[in-house]
Amino acid sequence: RNDATTRVKYRFMLEEIALLENIKVTDKEVSAEADKLAKQYNTTKEEFLSHFVGEESLKYDMTMQKVIDIIKE
Repeated sequence: RNDATTRVKYRFMLEEIALLENIKVTDKEVSAEADKLAKQYNTTKEEFLSHFVGEESLKYDMTMQKVIDIIKE
């Protein structure tokens, strides 16, 4: 329970930073990342997005990664 609570707090913190810093991921970035991941999984981009992760989910994950990268700097 404590771990779950901590993870949720961190997720909210990252989301707030993304909002305050106006961090966005473009459709072009999502498409390029989907292509890259599809190749890694030896599938098409369309299959990857529909079976593994949706486009909005990928966009969200990429946004959170951008925030983490900024924090690391």
